[in-house]
This record gives sequence, structure tokens and C-alpha cells, in this order.
Amino acid sequence: MIWRYNQIIGYLVISFKNGSIWFDKYLTEDKRFRVKSYSKHIIKDCKLSGYHFYVKPNIENKEIRANIIEWIKSFEKEHLNKRYYLDKDNFLNILKYIDFKTMIRNKTV
Repeated sequence: MIWRYNQIIGYLVISFKNGSIWFDKYLTEDKRFRVKSYSKHIIKDCKLSGYHFYVKPNIENKEIRANIIEWIKSFEKEHLNKRYYLDKDNFLNILKYIDFKTMIRNKTV
């Protein structure tokens, strides 16, 4: 049977702390996903250790974007259950408009 409904069961958070860009995975512990459910689905931090890269002071936005894309691909390959889908289309569409250097300099990421 083809699954015809989308349900958010987790998300990937990309943030900047301590001079590095970090990736954090949040995922539900539910084993079954129902179309109509009256219970709440708790999503918790799954602690991705070591999933970050250092941002050098002289790095360009283009390199930061390329590194983020490579880390997302690595995450999909190594940490994402095969039956799940990581919808990254919207993120990749706006990625080229994000000025990481300014955000990091102002520490607002």
C-alpha cells in the first residue's frame, strides 16, 4: 500500500555556536504513524555527536553553502532511516540567498 499522507516526524536543525555550524536531529519515538490520531507526538533531540564543521574567518559564503549541502547529504546517508524522507527542497532554494558571513559576524544564526 502506498503511503499517501505526509506527517512531520522530525526535523534537522542547523545552527551556529562556538565558531562552528552544528546539525541537530529531532525525531519522534513513535513506531507507528496513523493518519488520524488524537494523541500528541513528542519529538526529542537525538544528539548527533560530531556533526559540525568549523567556520574559518576567511571562508566565503559559497564554501559555507557547499559544506552545509555536503553535511546534509552525509546525514541522509548515515543517520536517516531508509523509510523516511528528508524534504530539503525549500531550504536548498533559499540557501543561495542567506548571507552566512554577516549572520556569523553578528552572531544571529
